[in-house]
Amino acid sequence: MPENTINKPLTTFLDLYSAVQSDNSVPSKSLKEIAILFLKAMEGWPVSHDEPIQDFVNKLYAYYGFPLTNELIEAKKFDPAKKNDSWHQESGYAIAQAFVVYFRNDLGIDFSSMAIDVIGYVKMVKMVNDDILKYSKNKV
Repeated sequence: MPENTINKPLTTFLDLYSAVQSDNSVPSKSLKEIAILFLKAMEGWPVSHDEPIQDFVNKLYAYYGFPLTNELIEAKKFDPAKKNDSWHQESGYAIAQAFVVYFRNDLGIDFSSMAIDVIGYVKMVKMVNDDILKYSKNKV
């Protein structure tokens, strides 16, 4: 195993960004659309590029509550005295939009399943890209 991947989390902000950028599918009515909104939410939250998506999800739970719902997001009032609160509010708005898309397309029933599906999306895009790379190397 290469040294730089020993401690690397399985799915990070950067992995999500790379998956969205390399996925050529149309984002409407797809997991890509949800992944884009999830990425916007992560961009709105102060996170590092190598932070695992699961850590971000845990921060959302800590800030908004568990189980995470649109009602909890809407009920959370902006507190200008709290550092980064405006960023957290923007992040919540992106997650609320992702909920709408997720539920409208009958993809799942709650935030936890949506987060799992986003992580699965990243892994699927990576697998497809790896297969394309292997195929192209074999053709040369």
